[in-house]
Amino acid sequence: ETSIFFVLVFVSVHFLSLNVILSVIVDTALKASQGDTEAVVKHKAMEFEVAQKRLKVVCKEMDKDHSGDLTEAEILEGFDDIPEFKQQLAAMDIGKEDMHMVFSILDSDQSGSVSYDEFITELFKMKSHDSHTLLMFIKHHVTQMRSTLRFEAQMRKEMHAHVRTTRDEVLRLTDPDGVRCVTSRSTSKDVCKSDSTAKELEKAQDLTSQMSL
Repeated sequence: ETSIFFVLVFVSVHFLSLNVILSVIVDTALKASQGDTEAVVKHKAMEFEVAQKRLKVVCKEMDKDHSGDLTEAEILEGFDDIPEFKQQLAAMDIGKEDMHMVFSILDSDQSGSVSYDEFITELFKMKSHDSHTLLMFIKHHVTQMRSTLRFEAQMRKEMHAHVRTTRDEVLRLTDPDGVRCVTSRSTSKDVCKSDSTAKELEKAQDLTSQMSL
């Protein structure tokens, strides 16, 4: 019985020791992982800062009029003339044919130009987050669709108003008894006659106009 007791004590101590060692290993691994994560974040932040400074230099190269802002024409020209800029856009799967859409997204106030900081910040957001880029493109398409729908609604409204005006004018010139009012070219006043008389009056006015020519 004594030997069994000591065996149980030995096994218990052994398991306790293993748990302590395992806890130390896990804790060390977590600290190392946290340290690696912090190092990666710091490294990424340094890379981002260096890339921002370099891209600001590129923006100044593209800014032909030295206004501090970039127009769509300047960005397109930079795409053609500055390989580094083209490579950065290519890394985001953005081609020259997409530049109009990208500029429209960046130019949120529709001023026709974007500042260096605005351009760089949004460009790096698009580069760092694929989902952000996708959402930006979707937002742009939705905005365009809304503008198109508003324009079409306004056009329909104007057409309906024109149709109502034309109808009212026709009803004013033609009454149920077949009497029409024709504007006299000599007096610029409406002359109301029967339908047949009105036609004759119109023919006479046309003939008079031709003779005067």
